[in-house]
Amino acid sequence: MGVLPGGTFNYFARDLGVGETVEEALDTILDARVEAVDVGDVNGLIFLNNVSLGAYPQILKTREGIYKRWGRSRMAAYWSVLVALRRLRRPMQLVARVDGQESRYTSALVFVARSAYQLDSFGLEGAEEIRRGEFAVLIAKAKHPLPLMRSALRMAMGKSAKNDDFDLILTDELTIETPKRRQLIAHDGEKTALESPFRLKVRHDGLKVLLPRDGVSKTEQPKG
Repeated sequence: MGVLPGGTFNYFARDLGVGETVEEALDTILDARVEAVDVGDVNGLIFLNNVSLGAYPQILKTREGIYKRWGRSRMAAYWSVLVALRRLRRPMQLVARVDGQESRYTSALVFVARSAYQLDSFGLEGAEEIRRGEFAVLIAKAKHPLPLMRSALRMAMGKSAKNDDFDLILTDELTIETPKRRQLIAHDGEKTALESPFRLKVRHDGLKVLLPRDGVSKTEQPKG
């Protein structure tokens, strides 16, 4: 697969180092080497950057309705966040199972990351483990809208920290179960209703991509 950076943040393209403009990416495709990379899988659905449960899928759902009524704009996007969080009444009760061990959480947001670049950009832990083929699973300690907004603000300022704002699970395979049988999830900016439990695994070398012939991809570069 050739990757063109046509999204909002282009985390996947940046992780691969194919170029941050369409022109650079086209040059990569025209003179490329083929390399296999890892991808995420949740109940058979493939994702490249992240999957989330809880607040963020509801933000995407709310945003669609606001866009239809008022049109697309940054103001509408920001407003959809406030509206969605205001409607967030109850946190999720969930069970995470890893290597036969079971942990229970109450949280407003679960974020399963596969993009090392995305975690690096927010100064979050887990990027090195992602490069080694694992998920970084961030489970927010916030249970209600206001604390969740405070955590998001600290993250935006680069002050978010494990143990203060979230619990961190590092693994290449886990199961997350919620009492609600069918639940909306967000995946790479889209949303889909899937049935619980959510079985997540890294498909190692699951996708062949075109990378710069003479360059070194982001996934191979050591991070200081």
